[in-house]
Amino acid sequence: MTSTTATVTVPRHETGERLSIQLFTVEGTSLGPYVALPLSSVWTPYSGHLFTRQTAEKIVADLHREDADCGLSAAWGDDGALTFTWTDAYDGEGGSQVIRPDAYGRYEIGDLWAWDEWREETPQTQAQRLIAAGAWEYRGADRSLLFPPAAAALYAMGRVEAHRVTLHLDDAPEVRMRAALAEYGISAVTDTDCGNTWLEIPFDQDSDYDGGGAHLVAYVEAPGTEGVFVDEPMNGRRGTWTVNIADGNRPERLGFTCDADDFAAAADFIADRLTRPTD
Repeated sequence: MTSTTATVTVPRHETGERLSIQLFTVEGTSLGPYVALPLSSVWTPYSGHLFTRQTAEKIVADLHREDADCGLSAAWGDDGALTFTWTDAYDGEGGSQVIRPDAYGRYEIGDLWAWDEWREETPQTQAQRLIAAGAWEYRGADRSLLFPPAAAALYAMGRVEAHRVTLHLDDAPEVRMRAALAEYGISAVTDTDCGNTWLEIPFDQDSDYDGGGAHLVAYVEAPGTEGVFVDEPMNGRRGTWTVNIADGNRPERLGFTCDADDFAAAADFIADRLTRPTD
């Protein structure tokens, strides 16, 4: 097979981490889209790219389902290692490759089959199209509220994977919290006033939210920063997430606080509190 090169733009964070994601499929198929972080600005079809554990699991599942008789298989080890094994029917020689996750849990997968860029013209289902849109738009405004719940979850899936594989290095608290809430299928609305920004999370997640119903209010406060915000990168600052309850029964009141880096704890509280609208 003749390898061709493709040039992609891979901007870097000040830490050196590349932040430009790329969507891939397996050459000659419409599998995926697989959200990846290329390791080079110039890659060939057999180059290795970084994938999250979640995407790597999807790749393995697709391999076993779509090409079970090709002679190539994969297995997960108890230590998190991913081992690909193939017979001589696959490449004329047979062999194996053990892929261990990097310090951030990402897997470099390549040199086993030909990758191809996921393109708009790639044959795809509506679900695949939504996942791809969410990934491509991960650094922009979240459009999940424009979709029905099932479609919004697929769109959010793509955004979440893009944020995971890029380690959230350029994310404002709003982006990271939306990604955490998307794990629960929860949507939020950004509001602003007098330079302050915050998230409002309606108790009724199935209806259009106009700001008038029962909701939770989430925002970050950081020393040296006036007011509250969710739209500014932390840039190494310490801060605190605050989640207030505005259920219409009583004045808005404090519900939860945690370190600004602990998005999971804040999202857990929000998900739990939404199940108890009258408490």
